[in-house]
Amino acid sequence: MIAEIIFILESGKVKTDLEEILKRIEESENFEICPLGVEQLHCLKEQVKISEMHDRLIVCEALIHNAKLVTKDKEIKDAGIVKVIW
Repeated sequence: MIAEIIFILESGKVKTDLEEILKRIEESENFEICPLGVEQLHCLKEQVKISEMHDRLIVCEALIHNAKLVTKDKEIKDAGIVKVIW
């Protein structure tokens, strides 16, 4: 989720060029920015095992698209809702 990347960069946890990341995403053929729609909102309210809203949205996108997540987030891993790699 791009919003999560922006918050991580703003927190100072990671130092990188946001404009470069956005440029690479826009140029990539294997990256899709998904809109926040009704399906995501229904999913969001069901993910009560995860406290943080952005993390819930990330999990919902993985569920909706039957995708695996690359994350070190312990709460997402421990929730066991989606397959986590890393």
